[in-house]
Amino acid sequence: MIDQMKDYTLKILEKVKSDVWKNTSEIEPQHMTSPFDEDEATFEGLDFDTFQKTSDRCQRYQRMLQKVDQDMTENFAKIELWLNREHERRTERPRWTFNDEIRYRSIISKLNVQNDHTLQDLRRSHTSISSYNESLTRRLESLRNDLEQRRADDIKRFTYVTVVFLPLGFATVIFSMSNAPAGHTLWKMVVTAFTALATTFILLLLSERLEEGAKLVIKTYPEWVLWPWNKIKKLGR
Repeated sequence: MIDQMKDYTLKILEKVKSDVWKNTSEIEPQHMTSPFDEDEATFEGLDFDTFQKTSDRCQRYQRMLQKVDQDMTENFAKIELWLNREHERRTERPRWTFNDEIRYRSIISKLNVQNDHTLQDLRRSHTSISSYNESLTRRLESLRNDLEQRRADDIKRFTYVTVVFLPLGFATVIFSMSNAPAGHTLWKMVVTAFTALATTFILLLLSERLEEGAKLVIKTYPEWVLWPWNKIKKLGR
């Protein structure tokens, strides 16, 4: 019975590990079969639909693992009762004869050792199931944070575009206040429009690099400000 529990537990765990990230998306498939690699498993093209499918699949398997975990906990309690049975029934020990001792003692000892090893394997499987279930929760939380960060970045880029196009709209209103624009005015409008579009396109392409550069400047700004003062203090010594 213990051997069957161990075999079924391992099969369920392997099934969950192989299917939990399977067919969720075609984005970086090499990571989908390794949800334990939380520091490396990132989805560069993660969108809301992909996250929703991943979340639904993980929650379904988490419920399965929780059920297995509860069943194993109950079975461990029953196994402990059986293991303590001999100690609790000291006054009701079975009536062994000397011949029975010779005939069955080696077999019983062998089975006890085998059951102990199997029980240890089963406890390790139980620990693996609990750890894997927790890792799914952490992985989902990491994916959710990643998605929220990307949505925040998209909003930030949209703000950049808005900042560029607001002056463009204002300029367009100024140009259109008179009657039909003259050729020179029309040429200025075209140049302004293309300049704004080119600026927006460049900002979108370089937004991540510009953001990293801004963070670096903010991070090292105190060092730039304090460098002359530190230099003066060293000279004074």
